[in-house]
Amino acid sequence: MKRNSFIVVVLAALLVGGLMFSCGILGGSGNGKVKDVYSLKSFDGTIDNKKKFVLVDFWDANNTPSNMVASNFAVVSGELADKVVAASVDINQDWVKDVTRRYKIEGTPCFMLFENGLEVGRNVGYMTKEELRTWLGKYVK
Repeated sequence: MKRNSFIVVVLAALLVGGLMFSCGILGGSGNGKVKDVYSLKSFDGTIDNKKKFVLVDFWDANNTPSNMVASNFAVVSGELADKVVAASVDINQDWVKDVTRRYKIEGTPCFMLFENGLEVGRNVGYMTKEELRTWLGKYVK
């Protein structure tokens, strides 16, 4: 009986984890407000926005702080949607190696803010919603 209970608990955890991932609570966005970027061409096109700042969350599903900050990123970027385009990049994709070399990304979560295709700000590590708002407020008026 204990083995069956263990299997049920594991299956429930996988189901909840999958739901959390698809809702943007664990990595990725899943909410329609954050653009998931899946190619180098898409990344370059996204950051080259002439009308708004572009905030990119480089995240890793195997990194606890990346998973913890995903919902903060979605909420704060949603609050600033009139001034900021939000994008999410899973660093475990093969094409991302070119981007991590280009921008010397060494840790996750890594938030990069772009204006007209140029990096104007960067922060590495977990941030609360308030810390994220404060950091963005230095650039986005």
